[in-house]
Amino acid sequence: MKLKIKERSPILLNTLVFILFCFLLLHVLTSLVNEVSSFHLSYLKQNVFRFKFIFLTMIISAYSVWFIKKYSANLLALLTTMILFEGLMAISEDFNKLVLFLLFVFSIISYYFYQIWKSELSEPYYNPNYTDTDLFEPMLYRIKVELIIDESIHAGHLTNWQETGAFVYLEQPLTKVNFDQVQLRVNFMQEDFNAQAQICAYSNDMRGFGIKFSQVKETGFSWADFFITSYDMGIDAHHLK
Repeated sequence: MKLKIKERSPILLNTLVFILFCFLLLHVLTSLVNEVSSFHLSYLKQNVFRFKFIFLTMIISAYSVWFIKKYSANLLALLTTMILFEGLMAISEDFNKLVLFLLFVFSIISYYFYQIWKSELSEPYYNPNYTDTDLFEPMLYRIKVELIIDESIHAGHLTNWQETGAFVYLEQPLTKVNFDQVQLRVNFMQEDFNAQAQICAYSNDMRGFGIKFSQVKETGFSWADFFITSYDMGIDAHHLK
């Protein structure tokens, strides 16, 4: 299901910077091996043409991360693997301890970014847990919620949730999304659980909204209380479809 992204997290921006850094690192590594200054623009242009497939992969990876595509994690893994391969090929021809050390550090950082980005992609506010081609409205068992925006109450139900966020399907579409903070009220077991949140993504029909919870202390029952209760009861969004 295609979503429109409203808020991009610091993790996304940091991953973008890392992707751009990957090609610059390859440029520096080849400069060290060939004993050429990495500040020469002519040599940079030469490396762009020399590693054009890697450069193209970098551009596609950055695009997929910016628009939070599911395959972006695989592209990120492919990009870092190609960088490591080219670096190892370079030092196999002319061994350089500094280049080997940089490749080792790069491999550790790459693994870290891959795991962090893969975790970000799995967040519920990017995963509605239903598709446009479903015959019926999402969720057979529905946990009722209210999305409160500027004192207006919009009824709906949860389709996906975790401790950090949730995806909400509204009974009626909204007409605009030019707001920052919203309040989510979950009615569960005759109790109301409240949370302050921001909208990160929304569907084209303006009925599905991915929300990320703010670190604001709530009076009464909070989202954390609901999550613990539902978890202890074995209630899982993927089992309620």
